[in-house]
Amino acid sequence: MLKSYLINVVAQGIGKVVSFGANFFVFIFIARLGGTELFGQYSFVLAFLAVAVAVADFGMSQVLGKDIAQLQEAAPVYWGNYLFLRLVISLVVAAVAIIVAYQMRNDFLFSLVIGAFALPFLASRFFEPVYQVYDHPWFSTYPSFAYGVAYIVLSLAVFLLKGSLFWLIVSYCTANIIYFAVAFTASCKLLKPVFSINREMLLKIIKIAAPLGVSSFFAIVGGRAAIFMLQSMKSDHDVAIFNAAYKFIELAAMAASMIVGPLIPIYSAKIIAEKENLRAEFSSTIEILAIMLIPCALICPFISHDLITLLYGQNFTASAPVLNVLAWVGVLIFYSLFFTSLAVSTGFVHFAYWDTAAGAIISIALNYLLIPHYSAFGSAVTALVCEIFLLSVTGYFVIKYFGNVIRWNRWAKVALANAVLGVLLYSLTGYFPLFLNILACLCLYGACVYILKAIPKEEITAFLINMKTAERFKSNL
Repeated sequence: MLKSYLINVVAQGIGKVVSFGANFFVFIFIARLGGTELFGQYSFVLAFLAVAVAVADFGMSQVLGKDIAQLQEAAPVYWGNYLFLRLVISLVVAAVAIIVAYQMRNDFLFSLVIGAFALPFLASRFFEPVYQVYDHPWFSTYPSFAYGVAYIVLSLAVFLLKGSLFWLIVSYCTANIIYFAVAFTASCKLLKPVFSINREMLLKIIKIAAPLGVSSFFAIVGGRAAIFMLQSMKSDHDVAIFNAAYKFIELAAMAASMIVGPLIPIYSAKIIAEKENLRAEFSSTIEILAIMLIPCALICPFISHDLITLLYGQNFTASAPVLNVLAWVGVLIFYSLFFTSLAVSTGFVHFAYWDTAAGAIISIALNYLLIPHYSAFGSAVTALVCEIFLLSVTGYFVIKYFGNVIRWNRWAKVALANAVLGVLLYSLTGYFPLFLNILACLCLYGACVYILKAIPKEEITAFLINMKTAERFKSNL
């Protein structure tokens, strides 16, 4: 059980790490070699494409794991209808994106348009659940490695040939086309799609995915509003300062999705037969997350300046205060994804129609108010407010329909331990070298967690062995 879960997490994790690592590497050398202006423009184009991808995905990536896990003989037909529906939606969104691109920035219009043409391939990161359910999780590493190598090599070639923003976007699109080709070929070895179009099945997929699709669209609009508004109200330089810090939030989201991805089919299977056990396991999970993640946000102000300078160079030091705020957004993203995965498993996702829409409105309004005075830092504060709002809504509905997963006595201990860590970090600053100071504080923090018995040992073990039902449905495939 533990072995199976870890294999899925590690396999999907390696794929995501490779993809993100390639993205991060390309971003860093664009920032260092191209400066803040080119980096800001590149960030703008990718933000535009990210919104288009979120619309094209329409929430379907999040329901694939749940549906595939519960289907057996009907899986090939479902898979064929799923792929057909994704293609149709992607082509429609691509056409709309091209029209929108003409209304945006004329200085790099062709970069926006070529990205829109490649949209069906950009929105193709949905194969991992198939590999997991059919017990070949390592297949997820092949397309990721192909993408990573292609993206880095092609982007470096553009710089060596003194290419423009347009050719950097062409490199990005080409790498995604290669990803799709490898991923689809691998999936066909496990589950060959049967393209027998079933109207009822298509409507069922849309019905389940629609709330999540609306949610994803407004979530990405709310998240990327800062980039569009910073460019409009400030400059490409300010976009670069914000996005340099925001890449770390994308890293947090990648890590969270790496852990959450294999849990959705597991939750879906356990929610019927083992609801009480699942509730206890979920409570333990979010408590363990707090013990591991909150210290990261507390430590961030002590290392952010050196970290930003090391990666991006002296031109990006203004990103450090932005990162200090966004570190807390990264913590909350973990919780948002865990609560969302549980909501998907229970089937209660109707609130997704309006909560992310409200979050997007809050994001646009706060960015409008704060950007003129605080620039990228104001956008970071806005992102934190929006994430708190979204998590609060999701948590409320999970508790309402699934049951209370908050154990206040445990959370009091977690809060006390982290308060001790915060006091230690600020009190010992200057007495020791930074590394030794942080290491000593973390050791004392660990001792505090142990003394308070914030998380019993058996619950930490249960967090890793959350696979009984997963083994059951796998054995039935």
